[in-house]
Amino acid sequence: NEGSSFSIDGIFGSYDDIRLPVFGDYQVINFTLAVAIVETFTGHRIEDDTLRRSLAAVTCPGRFELVSSNPAVVLDGAHNPDGMAMLVAGLPKAFDYDRLLVVLAVSNDKDIKQMIETLGANASTLEAFSNAVYRLTDLARDEAVLDGLFSRD
Repeated sequence: NEGSSFSIDGIFGSYDDIRLPVFGDYQVINFTLAVAIVETFTGHRIEDDTLRRSLAAVTCPGRFELVSSNPAVVLDGAHNPDGMAMLVAGLPKAFDYDRLLVVLAVSNDKDIKQMIETLGANASTLEAFSNAVYRLTDLARDEAVLDGLFSRD
């Protein structure tokens, strides 16, 4: 897969066969909003050539970023339950896979339980880790978060 393909009905015109070189429904939503903002600011439709040149330059490091294709490795900085739900919903749309291995680290000020519950229904394996960052929760030891959600080895 090479990203997202979609169309936009803008304020001043339609844009068909848009190819955004990044994955994720939220990226499509963000780009559609950006088009609406530009149209509102300029008061007219964006020229096709300008739009296509702009699209070619789009990157979103760490947001549904495919960093390896064999095996497929996707990095995403989902940091709340909604972001995690968008990621989980987007993976099967973008990729065919049998197993989903998740490597996870979460800041202690996030809704960790809800994020893990969202993953729990979809992940084959969860590898939780922590490091020296003061805000990072030690998921591997957080009994209250992990109990009942995953089997731990």
